[in-house]
Amino acid sequence: MEKVNHLLKKLFVVPLLCTLCFSFISCGDDDDKNDYQTNDIDYSTILPGHWKCEFGEWENITLSFNYNGKGSILYELYYTNEYNENWQVYCTGTYSILDNKYINISYDYVSVVYMDANDIITNDNVSYNGYTTGKPNSTYYSIESFDGKALILKDKNDRGFSFEKYADIK
Repeated sequence: MEKVNHLLKKLFVVPLLCTLCFSFISCGDDDDKNDYQTNDIDYSTILPGHWKCEFGEWENITLSFNYNGKGSILYELYYTNEYNENWQVYCTGTYSILDNKYINISYDYVSVVYMDANDIITNDNVSYNGYTTGKPNSTYYSIESFDGKALILKDKNDRGFSFEKYADIK
């Protein structure tokens, strides 16, 4: 009987120890972190450049930031739907980095061009996703993560955008 009790203790203690070991291993301070944390770096010095976000073959967004955490920005969006209708959004304006976590953007020039399936182009009073030709616009993104080459932003509607840096500012 003593051998059975000893065997039962081993059968209980060994899995318990394994579980505890795996729990401690996975509870490190480095969980969900990378070398570039929002509070650890100054985005105004590493964000400048040209960034692209692609949503398959039909839509992409390009953001271009200059130096010093504020200054000019260029926003370009190209979208084609399944009916071969195209929208092009081109905006220029200014941006600033707030609290090393938010990118606040004010567009003073907005141009939206629409081309239907018959290649008829319209750009007067055209709107796309909140952008309207001739109407200034503002928005902000929160910086969710950054690893030096990839930048994940969320807009005010909590939509995530994954940008990849494709060129430096010259």
